[in-house]
Amino acid sequence: MKLIDTSALYDIIAEGKKIENFFILDLTLYEFGNALWKNRKNQKCPLILKDFRGLDLKIIRIDTKDIVGIFDIAQRNSITVYDAAYAYYAKKYGLELITADKMLQKVWEKIK
Repeated sequence: MKLIDTSALYDIIAEGKKIENFFILDLTLYEFGNALWKNRKNQKCPLILKDFRGLDLKIIRIDTKDIVGIFDIAQRNSITVYDAAYAYYAKKYGLELITADKMLQKVWEKIK
């Protein structure tokens, strides 16, 4: 099973690739919406949104009990808290992390 972050999710959907058996974090919904909003003048946006709505993604809810662990990863690796959340939950649940973010990928390789 895999946890996919917004950077990879947006690219995969925009390229028309198939997504099955993936987890996302609840914050991915907001990040994905922001990515669409920023690119709203792109004529592909309605298609991307339609494809996103049709996905069967499992959502991991961020738990307040995990914030210390998430913040620790962020602080030790100089990455944002929301990027650290992906690494934290991928490790916690034994998931492969899929990201297009090079910095997050380096952190993930280090801590997995």
